[in-house]
Amino acid sequence: MRIFAFVCIISSIIMISSCSLLRSNKGYTPIEVFAGDTLQYIKTNFDDRKEQYVGKKFKYFLKDINLPLNSYFAEFVFTGGMGCEGISLFVNENVDGNGGSKPIIVHVKWEKALPSEIPSRLERDNGQTWTNDEINYYKGIIVKDICTTEWGTCTECAK
Repeated sequence: MRIFAFVCIISSIIMISSCSLLRSNKGYTPIEVFAGDTLQYIKTNFDDRKEQYVGKKFKYFLKDINLPLNSYFAEFVFTGGMGCEGISLFVNENVDGNGGSKPIIVHVKWEKALPSEIPSRLERDNGQTWTNDEINYYKGIIVKDICTTEWGTCTECAK
């Protein structure tokens, strides 16, 4: 009888864990569904589902992106002292109709501006290349907003 109760408890814990994992990825569509349209993949999964990431640690976005992040730059603000209010991530290029391509930029704003010292050093030391140093520094930062643009567009994220 004790073994049966133990098995029931373990089964319940596994089921509850699985349900919460599915809930955190609610509405996510795998990249394969988009047949190479990286921009639509990002807009669908991150712009349209930003509520899955806003107010949460950046590591959840990183877990879901499933694309190589080539480079980035920190978005500095100079009001009331210098701080880093977010980052712009450059994702692999989106091919346009003329055989050319444009980088896709995912703008991630932080809930609170970060002191500029570490973001500045990371940019300088790693040449704005997205490395494990950047991942380890930014993964615990709380996301305020996410929006996507293509290089050369005038679209700006809401402040």
